[in-house]
Amino acid sequence: MPDVSPQARPRALVVLLWAIVVVGLMQTLGATFEALNMIVPSLLPSLQANEVMQLHHDQPLVEAWTTGGNLAGMVLGVGFIVGGVRLLRGDARGLGLTRACALATLIYAVIGAVVSGVFLVPMFIAQLDAPDPEQQQLALVFLISLVGASGFFIMFSTLVFVVFGRPKVRDSFKASV
Repeated sequence: MPDVSPQARPRALVVLLWAIVVVGLMQTLGATFEALNMIVPSLLPSLQANEVMQLHHDQPLVEAWTTGGNLAGMVLGVGFIVGGVRLLRGDARGLGLTRACALATLIYAVIGAVVSGVFLVPMFIAQLDAPDPEQQQLALVFLISLVGASGFFIMFSTLVFVVFGRPKVRDSFKASV
């Protein structure tokens, strides 16, 4: 039987495993910050005056989605970290956890893109015509950020789900237990 120790894994797979850990860390930290901002707005009162934050508080669906989605994002981020570390160590138990987190993140990102598309994108598009150039720039930054974040999480979670669902990859971890 060929060597399937963590050191013998293809370099691309090891890079992907480290990316899973790093993305999990970023997802956990970002979601924690946003969830705290939604649950305890007094922590960052200057942010609450922003038109985007006002929309979060004025639209119950947006507020519920943002708060719930970020709480889920915290859990999924931790799951990516744990699953990625387990897989880096050659522990096959990380396979199911990593794939479950990838699938849940994919669903979460698609729903988030729809909610953003319905509630946030129209507001930012309207602001592109604002008389204030600063407001126009801010609207463009928000639009690019929404598209970038949604697109990244949709593509990354799909990649992770598909790669770790491949029999050859799954078997390489099962053989190392």
